[in-house]
Amino acid sequence: MNVNLRKFILLFTACLFACPFARSAEQDNWYIAWEASVPSSSGVAYHVDSTTGVGQIYVTSTSSYDVKVYDLNGSLDRTITIASSRYYPYDLVLDEEGTIYIAELYAVTCLENDGTFKWRTGKNASESNRGDSGSGDGEFNQAEGITLGQDGNLYVADRSNHRVQVLDKNGSFIRKFGEKGSAPGQLNNPLDIASLPDRALWWVIIIIYTTSNQMVLF
Repeated sequence: MNVNLRKFILLFTACLFACPFARSAEQDNWYIAWEASVPSSSGVAYHVDSTTGVGQIYVTSTSSYDVKVYDLNGSLDRTITIASSRYYPYDLVLDEEGTIYIAELYAVTCLENDGTFKWRTGKNASESNRGDSGSGDGEFNQAEGITLGQDGNLYVADRSNHRVQVLDKNGSFIRKFGEKGSAPGQLNNPLDIASLPDRALWWVIIIIYTTSNQMVLF
């Protein structure tokens, strides 16, 4: 499946840190069961239905502005429209109940698993408004990564504001951290973010005008 390379690197590295003692022989059993083409795919998430026990793969597309849901055999199960207005859905995460949280260009949007709109937060953001670029608390300028922390809150990589914003599951602003720079506690275009079981957060940061990457642990 054509998923953004940064997402693969982030998740693969997280797996390496989470499983440091796995036997090498067990890591030799990689294979491709199926492959699907998703134009301009940007974010991917896996969710297991707590009632049926069935797992599905959710993929955002920045060309069709929707979420495509695949069964594990590669069949497209359904396409979820993101509200009545949407703009560059970069990433997504699901909670245990299957609620979908989507990081868009200027907003964060929440949907029920069937696609029913719940809320959208950001500058001038609403169900019918995709939002505008902003730098205030709860405003975004290229929200390109999102994850659920072990505390149950949403962590959003607010790329062009060079920070991470923390929201509760109702979309209310809690706090933020980071500012532009390369010193400890500073960020430079955070692209993605993921949560590890030990409550640490990892995100990939691309340094402007260089080809080097940074991985930062808070």
